[in-house]
Amino acid sequence: MGKGVALSAILLALAAAGCDPVATSAGGGGAGAAAASVSSEGAASSVSVETAPLKSRLEAADGKRLDALERALMARDSRIRELDEALASLAERNAKELADLRAAMEEAVKRLSGENGALRNELESARRTVEALRAASPLPNLSADVPRIEGRVLSLDRAADGAELVLLDVGEKQGVRKGYELTILRGGRALAKLVVERLEAQFASGRVIFSKDGEAIQAGDLATTRP
Repeated sequence: MGKGVALSAILLALAAAGCDPVATSAGGGGAGAAAASVSSEGAASSVSVETAPLKSRLEAADGKRLDALERALMARDSRIRELDEALASLAERNAKELADLRAAMEEAVKRLSGENGALRNELESARRTVEALRAASPLPNLSADVPRIEGRVLSLDRAADGAELVLLDVGEKQGVRKGYELTILRGGRALAKLVVERLEAQFASGRVIFSKDGEAIQAGDLATTRP
C-alpha cells in the first residue's frame, strides 16, 4: 500500500514537469537505435576503404599472371612452329637426298647393265672364234695320230637330247674309230665339227659338238679328219 502511493506520487511529479514517462522511455530507445545505426554505417565505410587497395593489388597480380601465361603460350606456339618448319625442311631434304640416291642407283644399274651386255657380246664372240678355230684345227687328231680320212655327209638326225647327229659314208673299214673328230667343210670353209659315237663297217655317225651360227650342215658336205 505504501509502495503504490509512492509510485503514484512519482508519476504525478513527472506529469507536472511536462514529461511523458512513456515517451521519455520510448525516446531513449530511439536515440540508442539511431546511435547504433550511425555506428554500423561508419564501420562498413571503414571496411570498404580498407579493402579497396587489396582488391586493386589482387586485380593487378591476376593481370600480370595472365600476361605471363599469354607470353608463355605465345613462346610455346612459336617454338612449335619452328619445330614444324624444321621437320618439314628435314623431310624435304631427305626426300631430295633419297631421290638423288635413287637416280644415282638407277644410273649405275643402267651403266652396269650396258657394260655386262658388252662383255657378254665379247665373250660370245670369243667363244665363237675359239670354236671356229677348234672346228678347223687338226690338232686333236694329230695328237692322237689319226690318219687322214675323208667322207661325205649322207643324212642328219636329232638325238633325244636335241643334239644334231650326222651319218657319214665312211666307217670302220676306212679307218674310222670311235672318238675321232671330223670337220664338216663346204667350199673349203669349216661349218661344224662332230665326234664319232657309232661305227659300222661302211658307215659312221657322230654328234655335232660345234656348228657356226647361220650355217646348216647339208647332205654332200665334206667330212675330214684333217681340215
